[in-house]
Amino acid sequence: MTRFQVSGLLPEEDMAIFMAAHQELVAAYTCPDTDRVSSHNDLFKPDNILIDGSRLWLVDWEAAFRNDRYADLAVVANHLLSDESQERGFLAEYLDVTPTPYQWARLHLMRQLSHLFYTAAFIQIGSQGQAVQWDEPLPNFAEFNRAMWAGNVDLAEPRVKILYGKAHWGQFQRNRELPSYQEALQIAAENRVP
Repeated sequence: MTRFQVSGLLPEEDMAIFMAAHQELVAAYTCPDTDRVSSHNDLFKPDNILIDGSRLWLVDWEAAFRNDRYADLAVVANHLLSDESQERGFLAEYLDVTPTPYQWARLHLMRQLSHLFYTAAFIQIGSQGQAVQWDEPLPNFAEFNRAMWAGNVDLAEPRVKILYGKAHWGQFQRNRELPSYQEALQIAAENRVP
């Protein structure tokens, strides 16, 4: 995040919003050691999630390490879920119980941290050190995502990487305006693990 902050790749006003949002999330969100699990850490790519008709397979584990259990869940949720009721149902399936407000808040906030991470990572990678054009509209994340999962988007192209980062940024900005964002921040802060 520090490298992204000094990169000059976002307009100053947007970078200030980005960094303030990151600090706000980090201040509220904690991960107890008991929630560090084996994690894939590269599930944004449709090629890494295979379904053989009856079973789900996760492949390409070279980025795997112990991480917050909500990290992989957030990435998958960002790509496959379209609303809060799906988010709660997805988490209930994973936990095999109705999620507590704190568990839901952690997933909800990790989804936002994921959007910020992919914004920073893909804009930096795609820009190749060059200035990024910001006067075009931000891509719609859901539409971009559907095209990517359908195989109609090639993330190997630098310009497409930038668009992908911008799509995450736009989605984060929309999510931050929802009442559920403030609710999740409050729940997480109240349950913060020292």
